[in-house]
Amino acid sequence: MFKLILLVSAFAAFAASASLKISPDELQLIFQTLEADVQVRVSAAQIEIRNTLVPVKILVQDAKAQLDNEIEDSGSFYYKEILVLQQEAELQGKDISSCIESANYSVVAINLNLTETYYTYIEDSEREAEDSVQQAVDITANALSTLDELKQRIYACSDNDCAQQLDIELVEFYGAVVKVIYNTIEDVNVATLQVLPDNLSKAVFDKVQYSDQLYELVSEVGRCL
Repeated sequence: MFKLILLVSAFAAFAASASLKISPDELQLIFQTLEADVQVRVSAAQIEIRNTLVPVKILVQDAKAQLDNEIEDSGSFYYKEILVLQQEAELQGKDISSCIESANYSVVAINLNLTETYYTYIEDSEREAEDSVQQAVDITANALSTLDELKQRIYACSDNDCAQQLDIELVEFYGAVVKVIYNTIEDVNVATLQVLPDNLSKAVFDKVQYSDQLYELVSEVGRCL
């Protein structure tokens, strides 16, 4: 709320200047104040925007860890079943090591395929969020480029008429910049703290199908007895 009051007060002060006749020198003084304010706003905005990459990394790491844990938990029965079959084979004096090795290889292949598929999806979602962050940084940086262009015109102004016109442009620019910065921060927060978690929540594999695949491998080993 305090920031909003300061924002309204600052904008009102600049807007008031546009209704007065000013000289080129006065315009330059107004610009210097505005320039410093915009630079501070852009710098603070870029820091806030880049800081959203921290939760992005955490969310992605958590999504991968959760996937790994779910695969491990869903497949834990397999090794117990294989151990039972191995013990039974030993009691019967049979060697089913080659069957177990083949089944284990298949499990590894299935797990790799799962992780590659879902890691790719997770990392694509991460890149989308990172792109949103970079776009937000670029948008705020463009404000400084526009400010520099306006600065050149202001310092080239030598009469009251152009000073008056540029003062109006300056006020409009300031209002637009403040709005753009605010909206950009809001947009990047949505992209990183709402859209990304929603996308990552969809990285859920079919546990039933996975279990069926592993049960089939257990059955194949069992047929080696």
